[in-house]
Amino acid sequence: MVFIDPCALDEMAYNFHYHGDFTIKLEDLEKRGWATKEHIAEIMKQINAYISMWDDTLMNIHDALNELRDREMSE
Repeated sequence: MVFIDPCALDEMAYNFHYHGDFTIKLEDLEKRGWATKEHIAEIMKQINAYISMWDDTLMNIHDALNELRDREMSE
């Protein structure tokens, strides 16, 4: 089993998205020592968990917005 530091993964994604060319290549993973099938599988696992977390958060925020609208309408 391999370990990918979540903070390092966040930093890589952020930097490539906002400050890079938007494409993470194998050579970028090699620089971090993450260019193995096991590392890539772990990265994918963590990304899927992040997506699930943010999907849940987005739904919660939508629910809060709807609740706020309902309160405003009942006043």
